[in-house]
Amino acid sequence: MAQSFNDMTRRLKEAMEVVRHYNRTLQSKVEEKTAELRQAQEHMLRIDRMATVGRLAAVIAHEINNPLSGIRTYAKLLQKRATKEPGVGEEERRYLELIESEATRCGEIVNSLLQFSRQSPIKLEPQDISGLTAEALRLVRHRLDLQSVTVCTHLQERLPRVHCSGQQVIQALLAVFINACEAMPSEGTLTVSTGSEEGEKSVWVRVEDTGVGMDNETMEHIFEPFFSTKEEVHGVGLGLAVVYSIVQRHGGRIDVESTVGKGSAFTLHFPVLPPQAGTSQKEVPV
Repeated sequence: MAQSFNDMTRRLKEAMEVVRHYNRTLQSKVEEKTAELRQAQEHMLRIDRMATVGRLAAVIAHEINNPLSGIRTYAKLLQKRATKEPGVGEEERRYLELIESEATRCGEIVNSLLQFSRQSPIKLEPQDISGLTAEALRLVRHRLDLQSVTVCTHLQERLPRVHCSGQQVIQALLAVFINACEAMPSEGTLTVSTGSEEGEKSVWVRVEDTGVGMDNETMEHIFEPFFSTKEEVHGVGLGLAVVYSIVQRHGGRIDVESTVGKGSAFTLHFPVLPPQAGTSQKEVPV
């Protein structure tokens, strides 16, 4: 009788331990799925906000572009006249130059708005991600040299080719490189690496800087249109928003790590296969 009772107690304890294990596993799964759902919801909200802002930006840019063109044209005409008129002083010429240069800067901002809002098809073709990365670095090399930024590259060869728009990927990488430059106004190290995920279903480009870094609150907003922490830098805060849009169009994702005072790291992931089956070398509407 005592032995039977002991056996029953032991089995009950074992059953209780199994139940507790299942509870812990279930709780862990629930937390994991909740985090995934929250991340998916934030992703969809960000896409919706970007689409809304993009439509608004297109309307504003169109309405502003025409009068800006007129201002620039007449400023240039007055500058030409001023060179022929003996009564026009140096100060007036500087004012005209300022009008023309500021109108040009506004035009560049308008073009950025139009570029951000443009919903044109992209042509997907097999591309070498390391080659695209090297090309983007070449385009920004002059700025890196001017700021005395040391560049370290680890670009893997013979990675799986990615079905993507080469020009758009270069555009995205340029924006990330420029963002890193702005985080390192005087000297620093830029480390650029490429590689592939396990199973070679996707490839990645990692861009690390030794700049000022970001806090958690800033990181939550960096991909929002018109968000910027750089008060002294000309622009409208569309650089990283465009990066996010390009990567999202290609069915990829961006991982961001940052520590205040130490620097930031952006990792752009691109799937090897196109976002939609059978879209290789075809235009994909976005």
